[in-house]
Amino acid sequence: MFRLSTVLISTLSLLRLANGYDLLKTYAGDGFFNEWNFMDDWDHWTLGDIQYVPQSAAGNLTGVNPNSGGVIIRMDDFTTVAWDGKRNSIRLEGKQIFNSTNAVLVFDVLHVPIGCSVWGALWSKSAVSQWPEGGEVDIMEAVNKMPTNQMALHTDTACTVPRDNPGQTGTPNGNFLDCQIQRNADGTYSNTAGCAVLDSNPASYQDFASNQGGVWVTEYSAQAIKIWFFSRPNVPDALKSANSLDTTTLGTPTALFAQSATCDMAKALRPQHMVITLTACGSWAGLNDTIQATCGPLTTKSCYEQYLHDPNNYHDAYFEIASVKIFGDQTTLLENSTALVEGGNTPTGATPSQSGSTRSSNTRTTSATGTSTSTRNDAWALKLAALTPWSLVLGALTVFFAL
Repeated sequence: MFRLSTVLISTLSLLRLANGYDLLKTYAGDGFFNEWNFMDDWDHWTLGDIQYVPQSAAGNLTGVNPNSGGVIIRMDDFTTVAWDGKRNSIRLEGKQIFNSTNAVLVFDVLHVPIGCSVWGALWSKSAVSQWPEGGEVDIMEAVNKMPTNQMALHTDTACTVPRDNPGQTGTPNGNFLDCQIQRNADGTYSNTAGCAVLDSNPASYQDFASNQGGVWVTEYSAQAIKIWFFSRPNVPDALKSANSLDTTTLGTPTALFAQSATCDMAKALRPQHMVITLTACGSWAGLNDTIQATCGPLTTKSCYEQYLHDPNNYHDAYFEIASVKIFGDQTTLLENSTALVEGGNTPTGATPSQSGSTRSSNTRTTSATGTSTSTRNDAWALKLAALTPWSLVLGALTVFFAL
């Protein structure tokens, strides 16, 4: 049975590669925010000086640009923050869970957050287990006024990537070649930077707005995670099709995290969901060394003291997103995560309308307790099998026996 399943998965993968990926879901315009959970908590995930607000209190921090149609997700840039206070912002976690070995995400973005102390990210993490279990993929992540975007893979299993990687156009960031986050004896984590790749194109961050934005494409497969970035003038025709996408026409990816003897990509990630975060200062943007390298030396004691109180520092701290699309096949979209279980970020599993806590206790920098997810993984494997239509199975068997 195991060999037959392996043959079927491999054959279906070949068929998908031959036909490309189908468009399954689009997030855009007035209905965009219906597909996301708003976090309601201070930024304990990255220790940012931010209070994330619920949708009921978001006000003009979210909306739709009437001129471009792009969705706006912004940080408060009109309030003078009192001492010991936090600036309001938005953190969104996608309700839709997707197969981490068979999906393509396309973020079409018109503006990204930028400015001293600003930290914005478009990424995915496990939707069925507590971080860092199940892994994380950073698609767009940058701080302050750094020159270019940084992409990264974080895993809870052993995974390293080579320094020299001819399969990507980006450059490994320093010594960050080990993707595995380490759990320390005291419950904290180390090596949280993961394995990181820097884009060489300034249009991926510093010159993003002057190039009218751009498009990130991320392909999740059992063989690799591939990330492409295209500035607006260079968006290929393959991304302009409304109904399908063939990633083989996109050229060399900007970042490639591939299956190897030192990284089992099939086990590196569990079912994922998308996350959009917009914070300030914190455990990366707020570090003195980071600020000095990307904004110049501090003239006060801290990032918080120098930047956070003045709203004029945050006029460019916003995302404007034209659309987000998910491509794949019948095995890609999994059960919607409309409610997050406290302490585990786990889908409730009954029906998409089941209520529950909308607070996730996943944290990238502070201690957390983890639980075994082997049972959950077996359940998700069964769901994936159930999602495969018999017509595809029979087609795969026909191809197999013809070989």
